Amino acid sequence: ETNVLLTMELEQQNHDFKKYRDFQEKQLRELINTKEVVASQMSAIEDLKKTNNELVKNIKEMAEGKLLRNSLEDSPENSMEKSDSAQRIDGVISQAEKLAEDSQGLHASMVRSGSEMSRRDRIKDVQDWEWEIIRKLEPDHPGSVRCLLIVEGQLWAGCGDGTIRIWEMETAEMLEDRKAHTASINDLKLIRDEFVWSISKDKAIHVWSPKKAQPLRKIVSGFLTTLVEIEDYAWCGTIDGVIKIFDTKNFKLKKELKSEAETVGCMLRRSYRVWTGTDKDIIIWNSTTLKPQKKLTGHRRTINSLCSIGPYEVWSCSSDRTIICWNAETHECLKVLEADSRIFCLYEHRTSGLVWSGTWDLSIYVWDARTCQMIGELKSTHKDAISSLVMDGQERMWSASLTTPIGQGTRAQDEVRTSRYVSNVGGTITPETALN
Repeated sequence: ETNVLLTMELEQQNHDFKKYRDFQEKQLRELINTKEVVASQMSAIEDLKKTNNELVKNIKEMAEGKLLRNSLEDSPENSMEKSDSAQRIDGVISQAEKLAEDSQGLHASMVRSGSEMSRRDRIKDVQDWEWEIIRKLEPDHPGSVRCLLIVEGQLWAGCGDGTIRIWEMETAEMLEDRKAHTASINDLKLIRDEFVWSISKDKAIHVWSPKKAQPLRKIVSGFLTTLVEIEDYAWCGTIDGVIKIFDTKNFKLKKELKSEAETVGCMLRRSYRVWTGTDKDIIIWNSTTLKPQKKLTGHRRTINSLCSIGPYEVWSCSSDRTIICWNAETHECLKVLEADSRIFCLYEHRTSGLVWSGTWDLSIYVWDARTCQMIGELKSTHKDAISSLVMDGQERMWSASLTTPIGQGTRAQDEVRTSRYVSNVGGTITPETALN
């Protein structure tokens, strides 16, 4: 009986020992895992010091190590070892969170400092600019130039007498002086990356081959003022406020949209939306449903140009001497920029974050797109208002200027849409300093 009892006791002790051994092995595995977590966290901290973005990400992941502490609290007894492990983990977490906070602050400070330094450099560069004319395109045109388009190293100019002039941009050689329309050309656009469309006061669209500079087709359209490509369609604004939509494959009129505006003078595509500038309002259309979505008010006179600024904004300029900055998604007015003169055109150079605007007083105003502040004013050698700006692949800005309609000897002071003709192409300016 004694032996039986002794055997039972030994078996119980052996069972307890195995249980304790299993417990110790579990604790050891948890400690090893804890050590690995700590080592991983410390390694992440070191990596974090090298790259700010990865630093913040890894530190946040380390903060989630608090879950490990909670799992320890649910483990079996041996509270002393458990408490020691938890304290060490909490210490690492605390250190990690502090480093994360410091790193985020350092990162934000670096971003702010970098942005301010970049902006100060741009401002200094703009202020140090000398207005340098690289070349003036010859010969001068006896009429006016309404619009500019860069196509495969060539500069196309739509003229007030209905001709299209084409220059080789590198040599400044005039390649073509072709009679295209019987009245002023209002816009030129590259469509489907293979055709140039010209629209005119003579109520026709001409489709051109850029390589041969030959007209391929004529489309009877009505008095068109502006043109924008939306997928397989060309949206054209008219003098009477109607938007005409043409199929760019078969060149047929697909739809006419009647807006509440008196005239549509400029258009801009933003994703599936089409922004249209009118006599004083902006009407946003859905290009899928072909219905107006929103009407934006703020300008008091004709809207002359619309320009996408970065990924989230649209700027509009007007003859009321203002530029309005809009949120492209919420359509909220973010800021109204005041100028000393009518503004006719906008051009954004995204690399530098600068926005160029051509004005009635022969100047080009340069704006910081981030702060919406004017940081420079460049006086041109044009003899009239600047109404067209385009930039080529070498970051040279080509400018054209406004003149009165042919036959009038004084500057027209009435509606911009009736007097907004572009004069002889004046040449180019060099923004390389500010754009680097």
